[in-house]
Amino acid sequence: MNRKNGTVLAVMLTAMMTTVSCTCPLLSLIAPSPTVTPTPTKTPRPSFTPTLADAPTPTETPTPDATDTPAETPTPVITDTPTYTPVPPTATRRPPTHTPTRPPATPTPRPPTATPTIAYQYSLYGSIEYLPDCAITSLTGTIWDLEPPNQLASVRLKVCIEGEYWCATLITPTDPSQGEGFYDALLGSEGPRAGMWWVAVVDTNGNPLSERVYFETDTHDCEPGGSGRQWVIIDFQTNR
Repeated sequence: MNRKNGTVLAVMLTAMMTTVSCTCPLLSLIAPSPTVTPTPTKTPRPSFTPTLADAPTPTETPTPDATDTPAETPTPVITDTPTYTPVPPTATRRPPTHTPTRPPATPTPRPPTATPTIAYQYSLYGSIEYLPDCAITSLTGTIWDLEPPNQLASVRLKVCIEGEYWCATLITPTDPSQGEGFYDALLGSEGPRAGMWWVAVVDTNGNPLSERVYFETDTHDCEPGGSGRQWVIIDFQTNR
């Protein structure tokens, strides 16, 4: 009985050993289970909605007001300054048939003249006188100092004709026999001469000491008693 049990036990052990030896190789062939690596999970970021900056409001550029184009100013034409050639006065007296009447030594009162707008040293005395003369054309006159009444010597005058650039300078007296303040300018030696003229008292530099006195000469009706203007008489007086 014991022997039989022993045999049975030995068979059982052998069977067990055989099972174990067959099982181990199979176990080695089975691949080990892979290690599971956890997949990182992306954390969602907050969504970003871009905000448009306020666009600058366009500024309207003011359009300049239209201005009138200035009118072109004409450029003055420069002309040469005429050269005045003084002509020495010739104290040519009239023919014996014509005797000029001069103011007396004491001036005859005449109507007052208008007060000059500029305070000149001299002014026109009385009014302009015209007489006919067929022989020559001339200007005569006297410079008076009325307080006391007497004639003034060494007074300078300038006489010019308009449009012909002719002037002459005179100094009283041009004929002492007619008085200390007498002057005489020959304007035309060949009979009547028409023209527009002026005469004024001036200083040694030609600056005016009186207003210009304008007068006119003509060529008609030159016989004695006529209305011709060939002999002109202009007197000046001092201003006080």
